[in-house]
Parts: sequence; C-alpha cells; structure tokens
Amino acid sequence: MSEFQIYQFRAIDRPLTDQERAEVSSWSSRTRASSYGADFTYSYGDFPKDEEAAVEQYFDLMLYLANWGTRKLILRFPLNSIDAKAIRQYTYQSDWSEISLQKRRDCYLLTLSFGEEGGSDWLDESEFSVDKFNDLRQAIINGDYRGLYILWVDFCLAEQEYEGEAEDEYEEEDEQASSNQPEIPANMPKILPKYSPLIDFFQISQDLVTVLQTLGGEADAQAIDYPTLLSQLSEKEKEKFLLRFLQEEPQLLSTLKKQLISMLSGKKQQKQVSPNLKTFNELIDEAKSIRLKNEENARQAAHRKKMNELKPKKLKLWQQVELEIDLKNASGYNRAVEILKDLKQLALFEDEMEGFKANLTYLKSKYSRSASLMDRFKKAGLE
Repeated sequence: MSEFQIYQFRAIDRPLTDQERAEVSSWSSRTRASSYGADFTYSYGDFPKDEEAAVEQYFDLMLYLANWGTRKLILRFPLNSIDAKAIRQYTYQSDWSEISLQKRRDCYLLTLSFGEEGGSDWLDESEFSVDKFNDLRQAIINGDYRGLYILWVDFCLAEQEYEGEAEDEYEEEDEQASSNQPEIPANMPKILPKYSPLIDFFQISQDLVTVLQTLGGEADAQAIDYPTLLSQLSEKEKEKFLLRFLQEEPQLLSTLKKQLISMLSGKKQQKQVSPNLKTFNELIDEAKSIRLKNEENARQAAHRKKMNELKPKKLKLWQQVELEIDLKNASGYNRAVEILKDLKQLALFEDEMEGFKANLTYLKSKYSRSASLMDRFKKAGLE
C-alpha cells in the first residue's frame, strides 16, 4: 500500500503576516500559504516541522490524516479563553487514542487523535476540511463539551471492544472506567450538526450517538441579562476590556461573557452535569442492541430485495440447475447446489415449500446414481 498523508492548518483568531506566510510556504515547494492557512500532502516523506509547534506559533486548527488509519486534530486556544479544569475531565490516553490538553507559553493545545491498523488505500483531499472544525473549537470555548464527551465515550468503548467483551478479567477495569466518568454535558439529546464533522472524521458509530442522545442533560439556563452585569463592572475593568478590544485580543468576547457569567453568584447558572449517569456496560449493551437491531433490519431488507429479484427468474433457475448437473463435474454440481439453496430460500419466502420439495425429489430421483451430487445435497441441507 502506498503512503499518503494530509496536513491542513488554519488560522482563525488572526491572519498570518506576510513574513509568517513566507515562512510557512518555505516548508514545502508545493505549498503557498494564504493569510488563513496552508495544506500539505505527502506521498513520500513527512511533514518537516513539529506539528504542535507549528500550531502553537502560527495556527488555531490542524487536521492530519494518513491512509494507514491515523486521524488527528489539534486545536489551539488562547490561555484565558477556556476552562482548562473542565476540559481535563475528558482527557484520555491509550495505545492508539488520545484526548490531551497541554499548556504552552501563551496558549493551550487540545489534541484529539486515533490510530488504527489498516485504513484505505486512497484518500480524497476534497472529502476532508479542517474548516469544518471551527464550530467545534468555538463550542469548547463557549463551554460546550458535548463533542469531547462523544469522543471520550467512543475511545473508551473502542478500547473495551479491542480487549474483549466485559468478562470477569476486565470487570475491575470496567468499574474503574465507570467511576471516572466525566460530567455528562447538558443537552446531549440535541447533538447539533456542528458535531457531524467530528463524528464522521473519527468514524463514530451512529448507534453510539443514538445511545448518547438518550442521556438526559439539563436544559440551558434562561437568557443572561448582560447589560445589567456590564453595569456592575468597575470603570477600571471596563477600560481594561476596551483596551484589550482595541488590541484585537483573540476570543475577547468569550472571555468577557465568562467573566460576566461568573458574577452570577447565588443565581442559577447553566449546569453541565446530568443526573442520568450510565455505566459503560449499560452504554455497551444499549449500543450493541441498537446495532444488532439495525443489522437485522438491513439483513432482512437485503433478503427481501434478493427474493424479489429471484421471483421472475424461478423457472429459468430450475432449468439452470439441470444444465449445471448435466455437466457432470464438480464445478457444475457446486453451482447447482448454490442455485438450489437460493430456490429453497425463495420457497420459504413465498410459502411454497411443497412445490420446492416436489422438484427436489424429482432431481434426486433423476440423478440418484451420482453419489457425489447426493453428498453435496446432504451437506447443503437439501434433503
């Protein structure tokens, strides 16, 4: 399998300067950075820089994808723009998956990564865009951690599936995972389109998403009276915010809102935690139940489609069986048996087993001297 890697970088909070664009463009002869980003692809070789350092210094988002299965996002946040303690609830580390938050000199870097063996032989760049993750980044800045919770649960369950079913030897680990669950964000039933890129990129099962949507988080609090809260700021505080605004500080609006909301002491604020905590075994059981039901529905739909396609061919198929048998060789016998198995399924579907048995009895009588054919009939359940 040939090697193929995609790196996409985006600047959101501020554009790159001309000097920065020249520096980023120098990393590859095939890339010309714009004011807001740069893309790199490699069929051979690797990205020449430290990707985390690149995001820290120049960008706010990075998407990485390799055709052997690795998928990674790095999100950069100004220091005062997020609640690091709240986000660290959702950190996770295993041999192949990671949710980590690192504090750097003037920012935080949030890494979301999953690696698996295999992958596809071909990746189409047009199918992936780092720009789709701007909404996820802004949601985290606004204190909405539903995306992180979805990914955290998916990573935990993926590890359990790898290790095996929840058997005795894993019970201790399962209990520990359940006890270490982070807070369930509010409004899980309302998993908005902003999370679709995350779900698609990390190939999260829709069955799991359906289960997570049953978690009954609390509704959003009522609208906040920002004008009243602003009036409670001192003149000195207001001047500081105006100066920071003139200096075009990134994410200042979010920072101001958080400070105003923090002033609501003794008043009802939006809560994140849900009383509907579920153990991982419960989540696994529910996800499996939904998956099995969907698989069974899909199997039945495929069976009905196949039977409806066979109906008008039934007479020709019986004729084809005899033509294959008359070849008097192993390949012909095998093809005849496969056709008969389809005809048996069709008879069950149409509730016409008596007719099928009559035709099969005729064939057995006609070709009774062929021990090889009779043995194949017996092994295929055509008795």
